[in-house]
Amino acid sequence: IKTRPDWIVLHSLKQRKVVSGLQAETDFVVFVPGKGIVLIEAKGATSVVFNEGKWTMEGVPEKAKHKDPYDQIDRGAANIRKQISVMEIDQNQIPMARLVWFPKMDQFSFHNDSNSGMAFSIYEMAFANQLKLAVQTIEDLLDQTIKSRKNNKEIVLGPSLLTADAAKAIARHLIGAMTAGQSIDQKAKIRNLAIEKAAIEHELMLDLIDYNQNIFFEGPAGAGKSNVLRSAAKK
Repeated sequence: IKTRPDWIVLHSLKQRKVVSGLQAETDFVVFVPGKGIVLIEAKGATSVVFNEGKWTMEGVPEKAKHKDPYDQIDRGAANIRKQISVMEIDQNQIPMARLVWFPKMDQFSFHNDSNSGMAFSIYEMAFANQLKLAVQTIEDLLDQTIKSRKNNKEIVLGPSLLTADAAKAIARHLIGAMTAGQSIDQKAKIRNLAIEKAAIEHELMLDLIDYNQNIFFEGPAGAGKSNVLRSAAKK
């Protein structure tokens, strides 16, 4: 993000170290140093109805029509918090906000007051007209999330705990990295196995030649064709 060079965005974060279930995936994880972490679930629905605790979305795959997008985010958040605690960072102090983004829809209405219901808050939802204001939308979301938890005496949020360096470290931990290679001994073992295999194949070819002088064989350079011919001629 050009205007926020210290932000880190992870796209399609696959999670197989999970708190529950077999696996999970979060569309976007945004690290905002000094504020917190935002988990975003993007839905390409063309219409949405949330009624009596049930979601119905049109314009999405059949299996996703009734999936609760906030439940998807919450599972991802639990997995991420678990990994942050593994790093011995107090994950409870880092604000973590959730946002469901509907980029194909530009209007919505609540049947009752916009503050009614406990499944989600209005600021945890974004639409097409907010795409051009992505930075502001994310920052406002974090501000609202922090504000909503100020009266929670059990959780003391510390947004400053998520420094730029801490954000980088957590992002690297979530993505993971590894390298692998061959030692000199392993290379020697593989070469010896290849030589043994080639010797067995050469013996087989020599036996075939004993039975049929018109046999045809081929192989890449260095496969030992000439060596087989010399051995056969000596016989």
